[in-house]
Amino acid sequence: MKAFVAAPQTREKLPAVIVVQEWWGLTDHIKDIARRYAAEGYVAIAPDLYSRLGHALTTDAGEAGKLMNTLKQEDGLADLNATVAYLNQFQRSTQRRLA
Repeated sequence: MKAFVAAPQTREKLPAVIVVQEWWGLTDHIKDIARRYAAEGYVAIAPDLYSRLGHALTTDAGEAGKLMNTLKQEDGLADLNATVAYLNQFQRSTQRRLA
């Protein structure tokens, strides 16, 4: 699974936040939100929930709806759980502070 990670330049343990994409996919806007969290002192990760669908991106509402309907709930939850597991192993995030 692909994901975008943004974090401050520090060696200290930081709280983490998962930024969930909109139905458009892992867009530059979502990446910017992750960067803004990083600027405030968080490790921010935005998983690409469309990884199983070829990392799809769209600006068309009809296509976005089709992508959301194609994404299986169990796959999305598995990817979010994998994101949490990654953060638990990530050396710069603290397991106790995850949002």
